[in-house]
Amino acid sequence: PGVLVSAGLLPTDSLDRAVPVGGTAFYRYSLQLLLPLPGLESWRLVLFHDAGNALFYRGVPDTIDSGLSPALHPSVGIGLRRITPIGPLRLDVGFAVANAKNLPQIPVGDFVQIHFAVGSL
Repeated sequence: PGVLVSAGLLPTDSLDRAVPVGGTAFYRYSLQLLLPLPGLESWRLVLFHDAGNALFYRGVPDTIDSGLSPALHPSVGIGLRRITPIGPLRLDVGFAVANAKNLPQIPVGDFVQIHFAVGSL
C-alpha cells in the first residue's frame, strides 16, 4: 500500500484502487461462437463474452480493496480468425461493458481493447 499511495495509484482517503494489485484468487470464463465465413474457407468470425476478476478472499492488506465489488468484470466483442499453416491468426476487438456508462469521460482505451495473437483460437 505504501508504494501505491506514494505513486498516486491508491488514494489515502478511500479504499478505491486505481490499479489492480493482485490477490489470492483469480477466476474467469469465456464463451465464444465461431462462425464460418461463406466463400472464405480459412476464415472464421467469432462473437465472444468474457468475464473475470482477481481478488482477495482472506487476509486483505490494510488500505487495499478486496476486489469483490464488482465480482465480475464483463466484456463482449467480435473477432476474426484465419487458419494458417503456422496456426490460427486471431484479431479481436473487445468492449468493457461496465465502462460504457463512463463514456466519454474515460479514455477510449478503458472501454475498447484490441488483441492480436498467433497460434490460439
